[in-house]
Amino acid sequence: MKFEKAFCVETNDYINPYEARDLYFSEDSEYYLKRLTFQCPSENCRVTLLPVAIYRQEKTKTKIHFRTKSSINHIQIPKKCNYYYNVDLESTIEVNAKKSNNKKKSIIPSEFLLVKPTLSKNSIRKTDNSNTNDRDTALNNARRSKSSGSSTNKFSNVKTHYFEQIIDCYENNDERTLKAVSLTINGKKKSYYSFFKKSEYFQDGEGFIYWGGVTQLKKYGNNYKIKFIKKAWVNGHSLEMTIYLNSDQIKSYNKKNQLLEVLEKLTTFEGEIRCYFVGVYPKVEKVDVNGKIFEAVSVKVENLDHLVFRFDIEEE
Repeated sequence: MKFEKAFCVETNDYINPYEARDLYFSEDSEYYLKRLTFQCPSENCRVTLLPVAIYRQEKTKTKIHFRTKSSINHIQIPKKCNYYYNVDLESTIEVNAKKSNNKKKSIIPSEFLLVKPTLSKNSIRKTDNSNTNDRDTALNNARRSKSSGSSTNKFSNVKTHYFEQIIDCYENNDERTLKAVSLTINGKKKSYYSFFKKSEYFQDGEGFIYWGGVTQLKKYGNNYKIKFIKKAWVNGHSLEMTIYLNSDQIKSYNKKNQLLEVLEKLTTFEGEIRCYFVGVYPKVEKVDVNGKIFEAVSVKVENLDHLVFRFDIEEE
C-alpha cells in the first residue's frame, strides 16, 4: 500500500517523500545522508513504512513514495487506522489491498512555488487530525467522481516548492488527466499539459516548464555543458541549445554532492536523458569559438533546484 505522507520518528513530525528526500541530500540539514524511520501517519497504526526511490541519487520516472512492508500487517486493524484507503467503502478486511491502492488517486499539486516559503514548522506541517479530515474529503470526492466519471485530482489544493514533485506528476499521469488538472506558477494558471513546453519551441512564450532530451554531458575541468538533442529554429537558423554549469555555482548549491554524482553519471550514461528547467527563459547569444562568431541558445539556470534530470533505466 502506497502513502504520500508518513510519520517520521527522528523529526517527530509528519513528512512527505519530497521533504524526506530534501532532508537526506541537503548538506545543511542535520539529517544529511541519514536514513530516517517512517511509519503510518495514523497514531492508532504506526506500522513501518519503506521509502521507495527517495534515497536514489539519479531520478527515474518512478514517483517517490512510502509503502508498507506488506498489506497484511496494515489491514489487521482497519477500523483503527485512518489511512487505509478503500474507495468503495467496503469491508477493509475483504478488499484486496493492492487493488484498492491502485484505485487511489495521487495528490497532484495545484501550485508550484518558485520561491521556497519561509514558514514556521507548525504552519508547514499538518497534524494527524487534519490528515484524517483530508482523507474524509478525498473519500467524499472519490464517491462523487465515481458517479460523475471525473477525476478526484481536480479537488487538490496543494502548494509545493519541490520541482521534482511537479515532474513526477507530469510523467506519471496520462494526457487526459494532465489536460484536466490546473497548475499555477508565478500567478499564471494553465493545465499541467499546457505548462510543459518542448525546449526547441521556447519562442512560444515565457513562464513555461521547458524540457527536452539531452546528449551525454561534456565536462570542462569542473564545469559542465548540457546540450539538448533538438535544436531551436530561430530567425531562419537552426541553433544549438545548451545549459552551462560552472564550478562556483555548483559549489554554492546546498545539494552539490548529489548534483555532482548525477552530473558524473550523465557524462557516461548511454540511455535516454530528459532535462527539465523552470524559472528562466532561454536567450539567443553570440558565442566566440576559435575566433569565429556563432549564435546559440543559452539557458542560464540560477536556482539549481529548478533543474531536474530524468534517466530512463530499468527499475530494480
